[in-house]
Amino acid sequence: MSRVSAELNYQTLLECSYCYPDEVLEDIRNLSADFPHLQLYVDYYLYPNNDKKKLVYLGGTVPVAYEGGKYNIPVCIWIHETHPKNPPRCFVCPSPSMVINTKSSNVDANGRVLLHCLSNWKIVSQSGWSNLPIVLEEMIAAFQRETPLFATYPAQTPQTKHLPAELVQPNPVSSYGSSIPKTSTAQHGVLSSSVPQHVCNTLPQSTKSQMNLNQVSEMEMSGVRRSYTQELLDFGITFGAQSSETSHQTNPFITPASAPTSSTSDVDDIDDMFKSLHVQRVINMYQLDTREQDVVLAGGAWQDCVGGARVHSGLADEHHKVVVSGLPVGVSPSKMKNKLTIYFQRRHNAGGEVLDIRYPAAQPDQAWVLFRNRRDAEHVLKQPDRKIGINEQHFSIQLKKFKDMEIPGGIQGDKAEMFRSIMSLEGCSFSSTDVLEAVQSCRDLPSALKYLCHDCPICQEQVSFNRMVTMTHCSCTFCESCFKKYFSSVIKEKNIVHAVCPLCNLPDVRGGRREDTMEYFSLLDTQIRYYLDSQIHELFQRKLRDRALQEMPNFRWCAHCCFGLLHEADRLRMDCPSCGKSTCFKCKRPWAPQHEGISCEKFKEWEQLNSPEYQNSRLEQLLSRNKIDCPKCKFRFFLARGGCLHFRCTQCQHEFCGGCSQPFKQGSTCNFSIECAAKGLHAHHPRNCLYHLRDWSVPRLRTLLQRYGVSHPLMFSPKHPMGRHSKGICGVMEFQETGAVKEEACGRQAFPEYSGYCTLHYKEVLVELINSNGLDPVVLLDGAELRAEMDRWKVPLPERHPLEPDQRYDDRLRQILKERVVLGSGAAPGLKAAAPPTPSPSSPPEAGAPWYSILNRAVSEDSQQLLLLTD
Repeated sequence: MSRVSAELNYQTLLECSYCYPDEVLEDIRNLSADFPHLQLYVDYYLYPNNDKKKLVYLGGTVPVAYEGGKYNIPVCIWIHETHPKNPPRCFVCPSPSMVINTKSSNVDANGRVLLHCLSNWKIVSQSGWSNLPIVLEEMIAAFQRETPLFATYPAQTPQTKHLPAELVQPNPVSSYGSSIPKTSTAQHGVLSSSVPQHVCNTLPQSTKSQMNLNQVSEMEMSGVRRSYTQELLDFGITFGAQSSETSHQTNPFITPASAPTSSTSDVDDIDDMFKSLHVQRVINMYQLDTREQDVVLAGGAWQDCVGGARVHSGLADEHHKVVVSGLPVGVSPSKMKNKLTIYFQRRHNAGGEVLDIRYPAAQPDQAWVLFRNRRDAEHVLKQPDRKIGINEQHFSIQLKKFKDMEIPGGIQGDKAEMFRSIMSLEGCSFSSTDVLEAVQSCRDLPSALKYLCHDCPICQEQVSFNRMVTMTHCSCTFCESCFKKYFSSVIKEKNIVHAVCPLCNLPDVRGGRREDTMEYFSLLDTQIRYYLDSQIHELFQRKLRDRALQEMPNFRWCAHCCFGLLHEADRLRMDCPSCGKSTCFKCKRPWAPQHEGISCEKFKEWEQLNSPEYQNSRLEQLLSRNKIDCPKCKFRFFLARGGCLHFRCTQCQHEFCGGCSQPFKQGSTCNFSIECAAKGLHAHHPRNCLYHLRDWSVPRLRTLLQRYGVSHPLMFSPKHPMGRHSKGICGVMEFQETGAVKEEACGRQAFPEYSGYCTLHYKEVLVELINSNGLDPVVLLDGAELRAEMDRWKVPLPERHPLEPDQRYDDRLRQILKERVVLGSGAAPGLKAAAPPTPSPSSPPEAGAPWYSILNRAVSEDSQQLLLLTD
């Protein structure tokens, strides 16, 4: 390492192959003007991969204001060869009696300085802010808030014996000192103490004490201020044995496992340490009582050290604080603190030494700046309206005294002090309105804080008690924000029966007593009117009215308009007084003259048989979906393929099976058997339901159809190969199980023997053929399946006769099942149902025909093409 003189700076940069020597030289000169103790050195920079590069760096000390004094922190700034395009690397360089504060957020264990401007150098460089003075400003502000270095603790007690002054020898300073004699050792940045460390440790205590006392006298006479650590050494308090190493590398990257250290071991190196361990100033600032001071002063006479009476600076009170308002919301606290510290410590901003910054303060756009000197706080308040640049934007901020915090009217005395205490808490995010209500409602500070701190069980946010909403039926509580979001979503998007507590799903408005349900909705209406806006409240009342009307047996909606009416007449035709059109009271369909005198079922069949437009528009849809009716309210839906067999009617909320229409019930509400109480949501499916038959193999299903003599083109392989549109995959449109909202082709492998269907959908075709013909699968059940079926329906097994063959016993079980567990509508078991007639290609499908019935055409060559039609 060699120091570079000012006249050789540019030549050295050229020798080190710097890409922008003019910019680097200008940046160094600007920095040296503000920090004269930083000198330029040249050395080899060793990269982690052992590559060497000759670079320059700035070494020396930077002043840090702390507790009214300025202390020198030894630092080293390596300048990149592409500076200013890339950031420098900054390190603290502790002396042997210093250790790195590893808990600091600004310095890592190797001594590397971590700053926001360094990590965002490229972003900052675009705005022209990238330079070394800015790095030093942020570094000083960071060191002022968090200690980068610590001193080791004293290990010996002082002695007070005097020796002649001739024993006092001058102490040189380290290479980072302010001024040193120009020796050959100093030129290389490595200095040795004129009194070796091992000699100093072997001197008698009286000799060392007298030497240090004489040094103190010299310093006091010359008017030079000494550090507290130096004063401890002056009284003979040493810091233990030093390392046996006499020299250290100055390149901080050669030994990355340890922090860079200085090479000298003399006692004057401690002048460059961080002075935050000045215990006497800590005692004075926090005004420790005499007893506590005596404990600290047990090691020696502190008053003799400082040479005078102790002066108490006192605690920093509210007169030292300034409230900054109008700051941008969303900036990270660490970045905002760095920005405000740099801003208020610049001279042209009329600031001073900043002890602490709290951001955010009482409001998200506020910060509190604590100055050490009261006069600095008063000085910055002379210009209350200012502008500050953050993230390349300029914001208008306002300054005011901390004691000028407005106390709301109506509170005074202890209540006002309680209000001020809560708003002054560190990390306080309470609004002034909530704090005011807490102060007025509570009698002391702990109860007010408890009032303000309630956890919402839904969003886990901490809110005030007045922001919590209690449900009227179950007493569950959650925050006002969650109440608004949940009930707004339910009222807009769901049925009114879902407007229950989001935590416990109570009350049960579907199966509960009508009086309890009406009382609950009446109280909920009051809460919704108070917390939600008028449009949502109006929608809630409309849905509540519609639900009450739907529960009336004589109420019907008009099929042509949004008008509803009570129909008291006995006839099916219902005339709307609003639009003048008619609706069928029973099937809720638009009235037609052909409906007069016939039932709704007959009219439905006639409409399907005599509506070619309807058949043409629904042709493709009938190929891939079927209609399904709610067994409770008879509301009709278009059934999309995919999903499970569990259905819930959107009108009456009835839950049923899509294969057999049997209801789904919770365990406790099902009275089929005692065992149902231990089950969850379940249904009792008959043996011909798709729920059971989907587990059968395709040959077994075909055998069942053939057993009853049912013949259909889809049961056998096609005579001709698949058409040119065939791709070997199933083309039935369905909703995929991945949660898609659009129908897509099945995509499973299709087989020619299954008429172009996949195995899953081909089984559904065969099961629909079985159910449409009323076939009973009991004829193909084996002995184990017969016993399981009887056990499922709680039918007792008959006693088996002695020497009775298995086949005869199984036939008896089949007969018992046919008699005791009767299937629904359909052909009688044991009878062969006739094959359905084959309609002509031009005729519409029969009324109530299954979704595949349109494929049963006479022209065989068109059947595959119709099968592959999709939406």
